[in-house]
Amino acid sequence: MCAADNFTQDGIINVFNAIWQIRRFFRRAGINTDSRIVLYDSGVTYLSTRVWWMLDYYGHRHIALLDGGLRGWDAAGGRLDLAPVTPHRGNFHPVADPSKIATYQYVKSHIGTRATALCD
Repeated sequence: MCAADNFTQDGIINVFNAIWQIRRFFRRAGINTDSRIVLYDSGVTYLSTRVWWMLDYYGHRHIALLDGGLRGWDAAGGRLDLAPVTPHRGNFHPVADPSKIATYQYVKSHIGTRATALCD
């Protein structure tokens, strides 16, 4: 688990911080390029999905969301260990993939086509 509080702007995780900040944040959380990462939240926030999107955008390939979140895990009898953890520094090397961003021009040119669905 990592503290996203140190990585926010106006209370929102900023996906587009400088690449060195992205690298430092995930490495301090102990994330390696080959780490298997399962993200979850308490079920009342969007934090896990935002972190999933960030990791995907920056090239991590072994990420998943825990179905049902922490509440679902607990309800299913999953074990929880609440002991503090100090992760070893990770080696994740983020590389942005701008093709995952729908720019204004992209949306404008694809709106109304059958191949594009715009969801908010």
